[in-house]
Amino acid sequence: AGREDVLSCVESCVGAGSDPEDCLVITGHSQGGATATIASILLYDQLPTVVTFGQPPAVDSDCAWIPSERFYRYVNSKVEDGEDDDLAFDAVPFSPTFISGSAHYGYYLVLGDNDPDGKTSGIKYLGYDEDEDFDPDFLDLDIAPHAMAGKEYSYEDRIISLIQNGEFPVPIEGFSPGAICEDGYRELCASEWCKDNICQAEIEELCVKGSCENDYECASGKCIWDACAPGPGKVEDGCPCGR
Repeated sequence: AGREDVLSCVESCVGAGSDPEDCLVITGHSQGGATATIASILLYDQLPTVVTFGQPPAVDSDCAWIPSERFYRYVNSKVEDGEDDDLAFDAVPFSPTFISGSAHYGYYLVLGDNDPDGKTSGIKYLGYDEDEDFDPDFLDLDIAPHAMAGKEYSYEDRIISLIQNGEFPVPIEGFSPGAICEDGYRELCASEWCKDNICQAEIEELCVKGSCENDYECASGKCIWDACAPGPGKVEDGCPCGR
C-alpha cells in the first residue's frame, strides 16, 4: 500500500471512534520516532498523541503543524560502563542540527537508571518544545542507552519498571534519592541535590554541621559553614546566622 492508502486507512479508523482525541497514538524509536513526528504533521487533523523514544530531531523549528501539547519525547540514561559515578545519555536525540536546523518538540522527559532494587529511579521533566536547557557534555553521550529492548537498561525495560513498580500518575519531578547522579546534572535529582554522586533527599534539618556544601542544597538558599541556615537572625549557639 502507498502512503495515501495508509493515511486513508488511519483516518477511517479514527473517524469510527467515539472520541477521536483519544483514538490515535503515533509512536516510534530512533528513526521511527522521527518518522512518527513527520506522520503527526500529515495526521494533524486527527488529533494524534505522539510518544517517541530516543528520536533524533526531524523537523524545522516553529512548525505550527506539530501537536506539541500531545507530544512526549523520552531520552534514556544509564551509568557508564565500567564506572560507578558517571551518567551516560542516549546520543541520538542530541544529534548535531547545525546543518539540518531541525528542532525537538513536545514534553522532554529523561528516564533514570535503575536503583539498587532494580526499579527505574524516576523521570525528570525538563521542558516543553525548545524551552528546555539541558544539553549533556559530548563525552557523556553514548549509544548504549539507545537500546529499545533486550537490555536491562533499554527504553522498554525502563517503562515496564515504571508501570510495575511506580506510582500513578508517574511522578516526573526527577530521580529518586539514592540514584546515581553527577553534580553537573544535579537538576535531574528530584531534590536537585547531588552529593557524592548520589541523589539526596531534601534537607529538612537546620544548623546541622556537614549537612550541605552549596546554597542550592538548602530550602532557605543559604549554606553557611557547612550547615543550612534558616534565614535572617541568630538561632542557637553554634548555628550559623542567615544573612
